[in-house]
Amino acid sequence: MGLLQYAHPGLAIGLQDESFPAGRQFLHFFALSLTGLVFVAGYLRRWRATPHTSATMYAVLACLCFIEVMDFGAFGGGAMAVPIMLTEFALYLALSVYLRFSPAAQDAFPARL
Repeated sequence: MGLLQYAHPGLAIGLQDESFPAGRQFLHFFALSLTGLVFVAGYLRRWRATPHTSATMYAVLACLCFIEVMDFGAFGGGAMAVPIMLTEFALYLALSVYLRFSPAAQDAFPARL
């Protein structure tokens, strides 16, 4: 939806952050879409590198989140934004650990690197 609103600014669905410079919003939604695509394609194909590739994409998203919070005041900026950012980081870490060590993920992605 974010990429759709980026491509058609007239759509007012509230997903664009006006404080981001041109192109920054595109990078944000492209990275989110690519992360989802990598996971879904990897899951459907039982690609053994899916957990590691997903963790790499989570690191990309964490870097983008850090830049958005610190440089552009995402989540309202200031001290109130930091706990939200840290919660997002914790979620990425938890997802990465789950994909790497859970029995369900080991069954879904059988051959480890």
